[in-house]
Amino acid sequence: MDDISQVKIDKYHNEKRFYSSTISQIQYQQLFLKILTIFCVNERSDEKDVAAEIYDLFTLNYQQNFALSDLAAQYAFHPAHIIRCVKNKYGMSPLQLLLSIRLNKAKQLLADRDKTVNWIAASVGFSDTSYFCKQFKKATGVSPLEYRKITSQTGQFSSE
Repeated sequence: MDDISQVKIDKYHNEKRFYSSTISQIQYQQLFLKILTIFCVNERSDEKDVAAEIYDLFTLNYQQNFALSDLAAQYAFHPAHIIRCVKNKYGMSPLQLLLSIRLNKAKQLLADRDKTVNWIAASVGFSDTSYFCKQFKKATGVSPLEYRKITSQTGQFSSE
């Protein structure tokens, strides 16, 4: 960085000192390209890490509600960047990812016949059972009770 800085500011004496550059324009361009390369590589690895971290956060805390603005503040990225990262890695928005995780957990819980659909809906983060049933049917093609019945008879479920 000393090679490319031509002005040094002395904040203690409130003065600027100008230095003649010993570096050519081509070398400036090479340094600039190196800096850009470093930023680009870091941005790509951040994208993968942010999406994976959000997935892990959702997997561990799927019962909680998440606001995109809270995720953006937590990870210090713009909400649009978070959406782009998650979509690039998982093919869905953060909200869709959370919904998918919740519904997969609900499928596991439906194997226990002692648990009611209301209890399962609440335990996977849905405050409204009818909304849970609607989303479950939209994702699987059957209601939670029908899913439970099919999987208890066959041991597996196919949504084709």
